Amino acid sequence: MLVFGSGEAAPRAQDLTGSERLLADLLRKMDRPNGLAIYSTSLRKARGKREAEADFIVLWDGAVLVLEVKGGTVGRDASGDWWLDSPPRPRRAIQPPMDQARVEMYALRDLIRDLDGIDLRDAMTYAVVTPYTQAPPEDVGWHPVQWIGSDTLRSTSLAEALDALAGSVRQRYPTDAPELQWLRERLTREFIGVANHRVAYDAVRDEQDRMTGDQARFFLAMRGVRRSMLLGGAGTGKSLMLVMAARQHSLAGRNVLVTCKSRSLLPMFESQLAGTPVVVAATGDLASLDAEFDVVLVDEAQDLMNEIDIGLIFSKVRGGYEDGEWTLALDPNNQAHVQGAFSGETYEQIADGHPSFPLTLNVRNTSEMVVAVQANLHADIGAPTIAHGRAIRWEDIDEHDDLEVRVQRIVASIATAVDVDSADEVVVISAAGPSESEPADTGRRQIAGVPYLAAHEAKGLEFDHVVVVDVPRRPTTADLAATYVAMTRARISLTVVLSAASRAWMRENAMEMLTKDRMEQAR
Repeated sequence: MLVFGSGEAAPRAQDLTGSERLLADLLRKMDRPNGLAIYSTSLRKARGKREAEADFIVLWDGAVLVLEVKGGTVGRDASGDWWLDSPPRPRRAIQPPMDQARVEMYALRDLIRDLDGIDLRDAMTYAVVTPYTQAPPEDVGWHPVQWIGSDTLRSTSLAEALDALAGSVRQRYPTDAPELQWLRERLTREFIGVANHRVAYDAVRDEQDRMTGDQARFFLAMRGVRRSMLLGGAGTGKSLMLVMAARQHSLAGRNVLVTCKSRSLLPMFESQLAGTPVVVAATGDLASLDAEFDVVLVDEAQDLMNEIDIGLIFSKVRGGYEDGEWTLALDPNNQAHVQGAFSGETYEQIADGHPSFPLTLNVRNTSEMVVAVQANLHADIGAPTIAHGRAIRWEDIDEHDDLEVRVQRIVASIATAVDVDSADEVVVISAAGPSESEPADTGRRQIAGVPYLAAHEAKGLEFDHVVVVDVPRRPTTADLAATYVAMTRARISLTVVLSAASRAWMRENAMEMLTKDRMEQAR
């Protein structure tokens, strides 16, 4: 989590000790060009131990500083043993504080080297921070600037102490160096976790929860870019990037609105933004909101890319389209147009002259799912980043089969193959287009004891296990869009129930249909 470099508020009390929170509060008030501060970071590899945890990693004036924070009174007895006098009682330190900080620095250096082949040795150093104890006398084991005591823990003095610490490294990066920007992105990707839904399959979860380079670039650019487009196919993390953007803007004191057309997507935003003053509202309700917002963030904006809806959205932006602050997140695939009206002319007018941040990596679907969507629907949902996953299950069905019996059998097999609890995350999604789908309350329906959703209700959401049904024998463009939404909701397993004729027809005709549809939208 960032504590400076993005306007992030101080961490929650339960996340840090009192001494760590004190340092976080001081760091939060600072700002340095291309600076960054991240707290409580688990390092996946460390010398002499399986895992280390760095209290703070600080990118300061082109140097990488690893800070180990010790609360209470810290001292050394006559025999040379270190003691920590903090509640509930004094205790002997397992490892001298300076040695602990040194190990954490080596762990970070080794991690970056293993990931990218870059050796940061000359740009790194470490220090011990003791908010309630003055720095001890000089010792052969450390340089004086490597111990930051209670007498320096004021904003001005702390800045001077960090200046001195950064000045002790062999080589610092210039503030405008490309290497420094790369390092900010790498640290952000590795240590800023992306908010996520529960996932039961650990091998998939570990790959899904790490930020990508594209996401990091958008995240770090939020302060300096007032109007932008966030582009990516299903599963590239657009919604969760908007959640993180909403938090950052809100914590910086801005009045924030998050909006989208789909009411089914609102509970996800409300849950992720609970406890913040961010307003979450369906676009259909904006006319009744008697307020303007400093920042407006729009999800699934392809559903709203028309003169009427976009005009309503920008009427809620303080400063409007030209001078306000907004981000539109949208899926550029034609297959994403399940609901709403999309105007190519409106899109070109808005995109012209505003920076776009493409998300090119898929962080939701396994590689098998990505390949299946590309092969059958000719949609680009980003390069797969998740190697682990189960093979796509294609269930052949004909008009004489009982769909509920088939789904019941599939749900049972999922519960057996994974774990029983994960079966709670099975959702059945209809791939029939709007003309054939059930009314808007289909989300309350069930089939074989699990939720049965229309595609427009599932849009923007994700589930551990998805069963796709109702694929028409000769799908229309609307049916292809519904199938695209349905197939891209899955995180762990995907089962598609359709006839062999439907699958063959899609593979042969989808590209031609979508090309024709794209040409008609551009008129």
